[in-house]
Amino acid sequence: MAQLISKSGKAAPVVDLTPMVDLGFLLIAFFMFTTTMSKPVALEVQMPYQDKDLTEPSLVKENTAMTILLGKDHQLNYYYGIPDDDLEHKVVRSSFEGMDNIRDVISNKKTAINQLIAAGGLKPDDKLTVLIKASDESTTDDLVKILDEMSISRVLVYTVADITTDELALIR
Repeated sequence: MAQLISKSGKAAPVVDLTPMVDLGFLLIAFFMFTTTMSKPVALEVQMPYQDKDLTEPSLVKENTAMTILLGKDHQLNYYYGIPDDDLEHKVVRSSFEGMDNIRDVISNKKTAINQLIAAGGLKPDDKLTVLIKASDESTTDDLVKILDEMSISRVLVYTVADITTDELALIR
């Protein structure tokens, strides 16, 4: 270690920082080897069992069914029940934000189903069943948002299905 002599005649201590550079590189190497990179979190998808006959359609009760239609420009429409000839009068427009957003709509439908169960109109194991149908003009972001809404709203039974030509004509 070198010393400097000041005007007063006393030696001022000087610290040699060369070994600190070596220590810095050792610490960088240590943290690089011991750090784990964050693992990507993916959406869990449950596939149907292989032993089931997939040609047989699943039965959904009209009181528990809800269909959400995703269109262009973040357009969001929904209707309750099974599609029929009067589908045009059933479709209601909604959004992801603001008043009467899709989360409120799902919550209201779940409440209505619970009231039907309490009144004896449905079995206790009946749950809200949501069919999500995205058009070719909808964005992936909208699909991810609606799947997030299913998770947030704790909808246990939902599926992404193909949109029919009648439904496509309604949202256009």
